[in-house]
Amino acid sequence: MYDINDCYKIIFEAMAENLSLNNIAERIYRYTKQGVVFISGSGRLMASAGFGGDKNSFSFFRKEHLSWNGYELFFVKKKVGKSTLYTEPIYDKKKVSGYVLLICEDMKDGKFFEKLGQFLAKIVERFFAQEQKRYLYNQSLRRHIIAWAMMEDDIDTGQVKELQGGKYMAVLFLKSGNTAAGLSGFLRDNGSSAYVYENEWEVRVLFCKLTDRSAGRIRKRMDECQLTGCVSELFSDWHLCRAKQHLLARIIRSGKSVPGEQGIRQEKEWFIPGIYSYATPLIEEAGLMDYSIQRLLEEDEEKHTGLYHTLKVYLICENNITLAAKKLHIHRNTLVYRLKQIEKCLEVDLNDTENSWDLLAFIMMHDMVRRKTGERKER
Repeated sequence: MYDINDCYKIIFEAMAENLSLNNIAERIYRYTKQGVVFISGSGRLMASAGFGGDKNSFSFFRKEHLSWNGYELFFVKKKVGKSTLYTEPIYDKKKVSGYVLLICEDMKDGKFFEKLGQFLAKIVERFFAQEQKRYLYNQSLRRHIIAWAMMEDDIDTGQVKELQGGKYMAVLFLKSGNTAAGLSGFLRDNGSSAYVYENEWEVRVLFCKLTDRSAGRIRKRMDECQLTGCVSELFSDWHLCRAKQHLLARIIRSGKSVPGEQGIRQEKEWFIPGIYSYATPLIEEAGLMDYSIQRLLEEDEEKHTGLYHTLKVYLICENNITLAAKKLHIHRNTLVYRLKQIEKCLEVDLNDTENSWDLLAFIMMHDMVRRKTGERKER
């Protein structure tokens, strides 16, 4: 039999000796010989003792995070073999910030472990309140685990009904390029279909069960919130989720050293730059360039006109004046006037499809070479 008063004393002694979750878990395990686990509200493993040895050696936890299998075991079945699991939520201002998990082999000790879990949840609140500050968006543990498993681990969507049906869209935001208020506001507005995974540097979002119309509304909201990031095209195969996130990360990196690359970047906008990124070494070696593009750059440098960037955006938007003007944040008539200046400078007809593709190709080549040159200078 266990004595709850003895346990209180052990916990206070552990806190006085070494104020850490690992020390508290270890001291309780020594007394009860039962497993103790602390999990954050996002599923991160904060501390454990007496539960399966090395926390990375079994399927319940992977990469110091609660796995999908672990979630189903602890929060759905609430059983580990013949042992019963006692789960106690930890609160921070009425929001769940974490969980205490206690494993009990003998049901006769159930009352003791219930009291112990409740006491621990109060004692460790400060640790979890601090952990919760790392996150911009509050969602249920289940959604946290699904998002993490989709981005970092593995999950069978056949087991998760809310992921089935409709189309998916992946989005990546860097925390350094956006305000916390803007990002959290956008996530709150669109949280019903979103699964959000955050780390120290970025926010990855997977939107599920989308139609073309609902995806359009989400993209429009991103522009309205003036966010900076990357968004994928709609896709139907959830297996592509991780590959899409890797692609978006590459798009983000490719835009860091290019002036004027702000706002939301579309996956399809990177298609041509992506192709030419692999051709950059050959382009540099051959010294290839389009001398008409060079004239445009010289015009920009001399008169500070910004015509090069205007032309690039216009061509990426497939010669759509309305869309390009919106991307450039200028009036449609202003864009028309600039395009006339560009045609005059380059002595080409931009309405000619062949001319447009040639110009876009050389712009992409020039940007890739410029980016590589800038990276070498930084080193």
